[in-house]
Amino acid sequence: MGQLTYEVDWLKKKSTQILVPDWKKKCVDFSDSCLTISRQAELLSINRSSIYRNLPKEKTISDKDLFIMRRIDELNTAHPTWGYRTITDIIRRDDEILVKRKKIRRMMRAMGIYTIYSKPNLSKRYYAQYN
Repeated sequence: MGQLTYEVDWLKKKSTQILVPDWKKKCVDFSDSCLTISRQAELLSINRSSIYRNLPKEKTISDKDLFIMRRIDELNTAHPTWGYRTITDIIRRDDEILVKRKKIRRMMRAMGIYTIYSKPNLSKRYYAQYN
């Protein structure tokens, strides 16, 4: 019965940290001699493997990438029908930056920029009825 009361007391102490993000992972006490890490994870109802996993660090965007993204936004605002290939050629030519098409495409996707072009079956009569 002593182990059960110890577990209840341990959970009560840890429940004060609820407002902290990832609080369940932070509640695990590696130096606790009475409760194993497996039991602590079970009490907190998290996977034991997630206790050891570190969260990935936030990626920082370089100044060059910010300039390219700003330039993509300017070009897309002026000409929304241009795709990533045309935008890549213009950035290479005008700004003299060596950049590949895949990078421009990835940046456009991350920024939520899509090319406006005619979709298939728009010339069919009453196309909206069939969708």
